[in-house]
Amino acid sequence: MDSGLIKDKKNQVINCNKFIYYDDKLNLVIKLKYFVKQKDYQYFIEHIFKTIEELLTLRMCQLNICTMDTYIDLKDHKLKEIDYDFIKMMIHVLQEKYPDNLKVIWVTNANIMVKTIYTIIRPFIDKETRQKIFFLKKNKKNKNKKVINESNLEELLD
Repeated sequence: MDSGLIKDKKNQVINCNKFIYYDDKLNLVIKLKYFVKQKDYQYFIEHIFKTIEELLTLRMCQLNICTMDTYIDLKDHKLKEIDYDFIKMMIHVLQEKYPDNLKVIWVTNANIMVKTIYTIIRPFIDKETRQKIFFLKKNKKNKNKKVINESNLEELLD
């Protein structure tokens, strides 16, 4: 894997490997707290594609599976660093480039603002892809997580 180091718009070094990587169970992991707005996303996008390609190759070789499970952790993300145009563009590009490779997306630690943002970007997500997105909602009483998806979406904003 490449070094994953790039510079942001303030010329600070960003480690892309903290933002997107695959774990020891060969799941794609995205930690949004390491995402930083940039002037030019070219290297960042190349890194995302390279990571996904490596993961899909490993999953095919080791597990004989051509799909991937994706975990998006929103813990400690910075709302001001979210680039909505970049997100919309990446949704479209990833749906085109990897139409049959997504098995499921698990979203954890989503606050009310993220849930509201999801309702805004939801129309840009293909219906088949939306059915693969699941939000894990903590149950405050017993600390279990409740799964929320397209079928019970109204509970997302509760």
